[in-house]
Amino acid sequence: MPAPSPRVDRRDGPRSASTPSARVALGVAAIALGLSSGCGLSGPVFTIEMRVDGPAGPKSISYHFAGTETAYDYRPALPWRKAGNVGFGQSDVRVVEPAEGTTCTISVDGVEYERIVAAGGDEELWCSANAQSRD
Repeated sequence: MPAPSPRVDRRDGPRSASTPSARVALGVAAIALGLSSGCGLSGPVFTIEMRVDGPAGPKSISYHFAGTETAYDYRPALPWRKAGNVGFGQSDVRVVEPAEGTTCTISVDGVEYERIVAAGGDEELWCSANAQSRD
């Protein structure tokens, strides 16, 4: 009887994250992150549009979409516009040192939510919208 040949274990090389259990774990983690972030995976998505129009550019415009950090535009040209898709929550735009007659508008899904017009001497304008469930 010949001597038994040694068994070769083909699993001795580097391991890959492509095993079925690793793929399932990565998928579950991605879904959990999406559901906890308020980014629309577990509910409706809203289109937020911010606009600033007027006779002269303001000192600055800061804006924030729900679930994001505040961003700034210094000495922006008018008309100014930003749009984004968000899950739920507060979005706002702030105009610093607007000229008289400058208009700040914020819309949700194409429907004007708030419009503010600067009077002479206003130091800033604020427009905001709180996107919630459509129920």
